Amino acid sequence: MKHIVKNTEPQSLKTYRSTPNASFNDSNKEDIRKSLIEEQGAICAYCMKRISNKWNAKLQKPFTEIEHYKSQDVI
Repeated sequence: MKHIVKNTEPQSLKTYRSTPNASFNDSNKEDIRKSLIEEQGAICAYCMKRISNKWNAKLQKPFTEIEHYKSQDVI
């Protein structure tokens, strides 16, 4: 497994989290996904394959999915 040095969260997420009753489902996942791909060097931390932000037209969603949104340190 690849060691990931975490960057600061995207400003859009920081702002959104301060909104009362905010939920991950309503957040700007595009900003989060771009930030995660960048901080991981476009490499999956588990399988070490290249990842991107390309769109899967058949499934109408990005190929890359966010596995979890809460830090594993607090779970």
